[in-house]
Amino acid sequence: MQLKSIILLLKVYRQYLENEERYKRSFIWESQQIFINKWDINAIDMKAMYLSSLDNSKSRRLWNRENFEPRKVMAEILGHQPDYGRMLFSDLLNEEKDLTGRLHRFVYGCNELFSDYLDSHVGSRLQSHFHTDNFEMAFLYLAFRYPEKYSFYHPESFKYFLAETKARDIPVGNDPDRFVKVVNMVNVWMQKEPNLWDLHLKRLNPATDYTENNLLWVYDFFLYIQEKNILVQNLITT
Repeated sequence: MQLKSIILLLKVYRQYLENEERYKRSFIWESQQIFINKWDINAIDMKAMYLSSLDNSKSRRLWNRENFEPRKVMAEILGHQPDYGRMLFSDLLNEEKDLTGRLHRFVYGCNELFSDYLDSHVGSRLQSHFHTDNFEMAFLYLAFRYPEKYSFYHPESFKYFLAETKARDIPVGNDPDRFVKVVNMVNVWMQKEPNLWDLHLKRLNPATDYTENNLLWVYDFFLYIQEKNILVQNLITT
């Protein structure tokens, strides 16, 4: 990746954090704080704990939008097989194990749980558990549980960022290990940008939102660059 390109993109991101549009995704830090407060892998009622951990007073778009209801479905299958579900999450969130292995085991386990649920609920209208091998939901749990190590995974914006910063060997499929490495590197550069973190904090409510060091602003950065279709070459020539 070219540092010059990253710096140019960060200048555009700074402008975003200085205007009213910066509140567009500020709700995710409230969700992060709620998860941190509520998550308890040893809770007696796994389903109730899971539901309370994923909540938000402003928006539920992270887990509830058109044709995407992972919270609803996971709650149902946790109610059906709470011990198996507890084991899946324990493994996913176990930092002593290889990340890629954890992700694939989690997806496989969700498939097994969902299949067993459908066998026991003939006529169910549920079509998917949404915890697929794009790892979107798996990384949501990881980012909420370990704020300083993980961010949300959005493959399209990640690859767009790699292309705009002239990275080599842009992955065709999912490459979670590289994603984590790049996110942590980008976070270092973002932290070095004068007052950028302070601008980020201004959009948050300290009473409800997670304001400690975390990597979710890297997700916000990637997504903004891709959404606006910002091209580094245009930034150089203007």
